[in-house]
Amino acid sequence: MTWVAGVDGYKDGWFAVLYEVHSGDLRYLAKKTFAEMLNISPLPTVIAIDIPIGLLDAARRGGRDCDVQARRLLKIRQSSVFPAPVRVAISAMDYESAKRVNRESSSLNIGVSKQTHAIAPKIHDVDIVMTREKQDRVFEVHPELCFFEMVGHPMKKKKKTEAGYLERKQLLPRFREVIQELEMHRLPNLEKDDVLDACAACWTATRIFEKNAVRIPSNPPRDSRGLRMEMWR
Repeated sequence: MTWVAGVDGYKDGWFAVLYEVHSGDLRYLAKKTFAEMLNISPLPTVIAIDIPIGLLDAARRGGRDCDVQARRLLKIRQSSVFPAPVRVAISAMDYESAKRVNRESSSLNIGVSKQTHAIAPKIHDVDIVMTREKQDRVFEVHPELCFFEMVGHPMKKKKKTEAGYLERKQLLPRFREVIQELEMHRLPNLEKDDVLDACAACWTATRIFEKNAVRIPSNPPRDSRGLRMEMWR
């Protein structure tokens, strides 16, 4: 059996949707840390996760190349792609410290947004365990980019609205069973759009396994630890 997984962060940790590529079987689970997610059973061949992997040491306008390219594709949904912070900023104790160290990382004096700082603990949780070798199995995605790939254009509605939720849900018939079950019996602190984001990531994980996925940029640069800075769709 060959399982793939789509992973999204939520308040209590990480939520994953798993798909068996031959039978179409579905499962879902939650873990506190990404290190735990790497060793779940069944063990996924591919893990697609909505979190920056590979970080700059010196801040640049717009962030990494993949952040910039994703925004160009997403147009009206471009604000959903936060510029990834520099590595030193993800372990800052508070927002003001994060802004300061991000600004000090280059002559451009670029801070970080509150939204970016809010996910810094999640970025750090992944960054501390990621290696070049693990990137043979773990791939960065962005849900809005996954949905874009499904239909060829950005989503029209914001995902936090009911119309936006329904717009995205209808694109995920493969995951209907999981979505319906979690609509009735959702895990504590798991938002319904987190479920859709994990499903969208799982859709792309399947494409990665089948070698049909596209990455941006096509020839990604590596960070100072040798991690590729890329997104898959």
